[in-house]
Amino acid sequence: MPHPDLSMNRLTNSRSLQYMDASEWKGSWSNASGEWTPEWMDRLNYNFADQQLFWIEYKEFIRKYAYIDRTRIFDDDWTIAQGWVTVEVQRDDDHQDTSFDFTLHQKSLVVASLSQLHFHIYADGDPDLIVASRGNYIGSRSVSTECELLPGKYNVRLQISATKLDSAKSVTEVIAQNSRVRRTKLLQAGVQYDIAHAKALGWRQLRAKQAKREREARERRRKAKKARKAKRVEDASADGSKGDQSGDNTDSEDEEEDWNAICAIGLKVFSRDPKLELEVKPSTELSRLLNETSEDNTL
Repeated sequence: MPHPDLSMNRLTNSRSLQYMDASEWKGSWSNASGEWTPEWMDRLNYNFADQQLFWIEYKEFIRKYAYIDRTRIFDDDWTIAQGWVTVEVQRDDDHQDTSFDFTLHQKSLVVASLSQLHFHIYADGDPDLIVASRGNYIGSRSVSTECELLPGKYNVRLQISATKLDSAKSVTEVIAQNSRVRRTKLLQAGVQYDIAHAKALGWRQLRAKQAKREREARERRRKAKKARKAKRVEDASADGSKGDQSGDNTDSEDEEEDWNAICAIGLKVFSRDPKLELEVKPSTELSRLLNETSEDNTL
């Protein structure tokens, strides 16, 4: 059979991120297909040495792969502005009063990337949304977006949806489980955690507030447990029985920790505007804590 003319086909050359995974292309123009002849291998300068590199017809490419992620390379023409801040994560409300402002002095393509969260960009004072972020389909460590913007001031508003995983192990359990068998990995995670939060505005203040709430919660649980025990003794004395002092199933209700989540987030904005500016707008509560700390330092 005559070999199909490549001029009648649109081909794309791609590289798989994982070697021999389930998404490996096995159809026309794959490494094991019959389309490859010495003539076409020479014409496309192709060999089978790199198993992660493959050819695929464009129509098959868009049919098989629903998402395409790309890596943008920023050269010296780009300016970067970034800011980090600590936020309290509410269980029942995914909107935050923490935000970021950035200012452009000339029309420019803008690429914005936010760690861990979802965000919207608005022109300052304008309620109409300009663009929303999207995350990588295989992960949620960061979200990003890009768009062409006119000179002006823009506001980035955050959205956080949090869920408590009752099946998740506590920090104490994780450390005990990994301190010996995965000590290096555990230390690495701890250092990365410290670095990420050290540069976040308000981390020390919100962490101190969180620690205070945790101490108060433990004290409330201790007092409640003591009161129940006294009540059992009193009830037992009243009916003349010794009562069951071995345990109380209701104590387990007090073991549940209060919802008390905080996290550090960072926004990076890339633009060709050399005068690009970015400002962190902390929440009302964090602003109050920062002001209190500033006043204490001046005394």
